[in-house]
Amino acid sequence: MLRRVIFSEESILVANVNGKLYAISCTHHGAPLNDGELDHDVVICPWHGGKAINPTPIMDLPVFEVLTKESDVLPKKR
Repeated sequence: MLRRVIFSEESILVANVNGKLYAISCTHHGAPLNDGELDHDVVICPWHGGKAINPTPIMDLPVFEVLTKESDVLPKKR
């Protein structure tokens, strides 16, 4: 499951990987990652597929800790 959420005016991608929730910045060079696919524990960019656009990433995407409260998902920046 890939789902885009807005939290504190920031677009965040939440992914369910084997029952555990993970969250990262929702865009990759402007591409909406929530329109991509989840291959095990790797998010495949909907624009770039499995191809890297650079041999080495320029920077890591921001990562969030995911807290849950009842049915609410609360991303917290690390």
